[in-house]
Amino acid sequence: MNCLCEGNKVYRLGLIIFGLLISVMGIYGPFLYAAEAAGEEHQEEDRKQVEGDHAHGHAHTPVGRPATEPGHAHTEEGYEHLEEIIVTGDPLGDVDSHMVMPVKVLGRDELETRSIRNIGEAVGNELGVSTSDFGTAVGRPVIRGLAGTRVGVLENGTSTMDVSNIGADHAVPTEPAFARQVEIFRGPATLLFGSGASGGVVNVVNDRILKYVPDDLEGNISLQYETVSDGVNGAGSFNFGKGNIAVHLDGMKRHTNDYEISGYADLNREPGDEMVKGVLENSYVESESVSMGLSFVSERGFVGFAVSRYDSNYGIVVGHHHGEEDHFDEIDLDMDDGHHEDEDGHHEEEEGHHEDEDGHEEEEGHHEDEDGHEEEEGHNEDEDGHEDEDGHEDEEGHHEDEDGHEEDEGHHEDEDDHDGTDHPDDEEHHGEEGDTHIDLGVTRYDFEASLYEPFAAIHRIKTRWTFSDYIHHEVEGNGDIAVTFSNEEVGGRVEIVHHPLGGWQGAFGIQYHYKEFSALGEEEYLPPSELESIAAFLLEKSDFGKWHAEVSARYEYQETSSEAGQGTSHDLFSVSGGLNWGYHEGYELGLMVTHAQRAPSLEELYSAGPHLATVTFEYGDSDLGKEKSTNIDLYWRKTTGMLTLTANLFYNRINDFIFLREQDRNGDGIADWVHDDFSGDLADIRPPREEGAHLLVAQVQQTAEFMGFEVEGVLHALHGSYGAMDVRLWADYVEGERSDNVNLPRITPWRYGAGMTYFQGPWFASVNYTRVNRQNDTALFESSTAGYHDLKLYTSYRMSVGDNNVTLFASASNLLNEEIRRHTSFVKDLAPMPGRSGIFGVRVSF
Repeated sequence: MNCLCEGNKVYRLGLIIFGLLISVMGIYGPFLYAAEAAGEEHQEEDRKQVEGDHAHGHAHTPVGRPATEPGHAHTEEGYEHLEEIIVTGDPLGDVDSHMVMPVKVLGRDELETRSIRNIGEAVGNELGVSTSDFGTAVGRPVIRGLAGTRVGVLENGTSTMDVSNIGADHAVPTEPAFARQVEIFRGPATLLFGSGASGGVVNVVNDRILKYVPDDLEGNISLQYETVSDGVNGAGSFNFGKGNIAVHLDGMKRHTNDYEISGYADLNREPGDEMVKGVLENSYVESESVSMGLSFVSERGFVGFAVSRYDSNYGIVVGHHHGEEDHFDEIDLDMDDGHHEDEDGHHEEEEGHHEDEDGHEEEEGHHEDEDGHEEEEGHNEDEDGHEDEDGHEDEEGHHEDEDGHEEDEGHHEDEDDHDGTDHPDDEEHHGEEGDTHIDLGVTRYDFEASLYEPFAAIHRIKTRWTFSDYIHHEVEGNGDIAVTFSNEEVGGRVEIVHHPLGGWQGAFGIQYHYKEFSALGEEEYLPPSELESIAAFLLEKSDFGKWHAEVSARYEYQETSSEAGQGTSHDLFSVSGGLNWGYHEGYELGLMVTHAQRAPSLEELYSAGPHLATVTFEYGDSDLGKEKSTNIDLYWRKTTGMLTLTANLFYNRINDFIFLREQDRNGDGIADWVHDDFSGDLADIRPPREEGAHLLVAQVQQTAEFMGFEVEGVLHALHGSYGAMDVRLWADYVEGERSDNVNLPRITPWRYGAGMTYFQGPWFASVNYTRVNRQNDTALFESSTAGYHDLKLYTSYRMSVGDNNVTLFASASNLLNEEIRRHTSFVKDLAPMPGRSGIFGVRVSF
């Protein structure tokens, strides 16, 4: 399969050669300049990004403080000014910290108070950010109602190169435990990383490639125990070096058993169902990772290489239900509403699916009839009652997702090699028939180089390239491999930061990405396919008096092909711009507009087969066009004084939005169900609820709109000899609809909360309360979700033992023991989140 078409090969080949030349310069530049006495300021810039976390004492940035504003460390004397946080995802972060839309940066100290189960939970309570889940092993960020490929998840500025965006039960193989900081940003800077991240980007920054040489051995070791799953997690990282050589090592191992829940797992269980109360069966996790990095650092730059290995074996929490008829109730498609398609099932944007909202309300009526569930479990009041959906909720995961393609989780990979991912505890956890589990292994190779002041007009040239070899088996309880995912990716980028030119400070560069993907086995749903893209990008910033401006642009060419002989190509043009008006010291008003285009992903184009986790049979469409999103952000901020405030309003219109829609190919007004060997013959359509049947869905396009708001206020209530205390109040809301006024599925409900942090001497404590309201604005055939209260506590005590800092910590989550079911989850009615849990641990840093 040759992805590069002949017509533009010379143009793209020139860009690739340019990138390779720059990379060579990045490799040899630090060596050529190693002997020059050009000063140490650049190495010190890199060092200051990481050394703050090793300093004695706490350095918690006050909650709610924008990353682009100076942070403060709490001391016994009060607030002390610290250096600005450098946003590594912004190539201008070390020369111009202004950003039209401020980036939220979670530093190491703040991350230590968060969940390290997965990256989604680590960031899931930030403004506008929630998380999907498939049990605690899986969690991917959801930003303003968008997920999947529309939210970029990066590690050190390059893709995590996994298959989490195309499978609801697929984990992101990056560890928050090793993160120095996590950056969440939207706006013009997102175009540096891709055209499709219309929701935003989450960048996990670690130190696997060091940019400075440590003066001595430095590192940290942590060990913690979690009560809810009888889980143990241990991790350690070490940095050392000599002369111009720097070395990084890290390792982690996690073991958890099936976790405890409040009540029963299946919200729609029936009398006589065999189910254990208080435990989510098959929710265990076994993970481990190891990494080594080596760098050569000089006064003019650095060059480094890292290799990492990540293995995980975890239960699919609804694996024993796959293919069973109790997942769904009958779906009645009103023939008048045009919800079904013709046999091709493509692009029926004007049919008026589900003609009006009345039809939707009728469906919602399904959701309100099983009050008995709440009485039995007794966890929620009326407003949160699980008045249930007669099983419809399970279907929520099976259709039109705004990220619908992520349902295609289609567990795949090459059966030929398992990459040696052996887990001695497998028999203990999944020896029983029906306990499906995922066995995942990924090896990642990273190369990075940076050269300062190579030419008079250039401040820095930076290049980073990554190769990832990912394999993932979905294993049935009897040990048979149902499907194997194989995903090999290589990607790289070159960024060139120029000195101010005509009052503008900026960066430009190129990015290349190649992906070879297959899903093979009994449940094969996607033929072996390839994707190749190349892009050029530009970001510029400038100040005009009290005004700050940003503009960015990106051109990307993407081509795909499949073993079945299909192929597509797309030219993508994206632009973004924003203005920030500092009309008074500490007060800002801003507007940001982004127009971005996204090409369909491989699974949206070529899928044709069954998905176990969502119990669907999916058809892609190789004729899908590109999505075109227009995102408008209006915000106001007060950034100084005892009280800081933020208010955001946003509107996002996505033309030709790609989602999965149920099919009625035999025209009987009822959604079609088929077995996993369905070949398209209408005679093979089965009755709803038939054992082993899957819901038939297809990728289609239609305009969608997202709108909402985010507000946050932080009161710096106390600082001085009595310690320092911040109080935070916040709320966010998003709604998403198709152009025919039908709600999109899995939209984050309205949330609000309060938090307080307090620090004095060696003590630190925080309390956070979040209220997630009931979600009644559901898609057709999607169940409503009860609201819940989530109360969390964290406390730590830091002391010196010799030259080491030792921190003892304890935390508690879901203190009210609520039955927490996230509306963003595909399996919310089968797999609630953990009940009341305590974590106890120790960290040693040196």
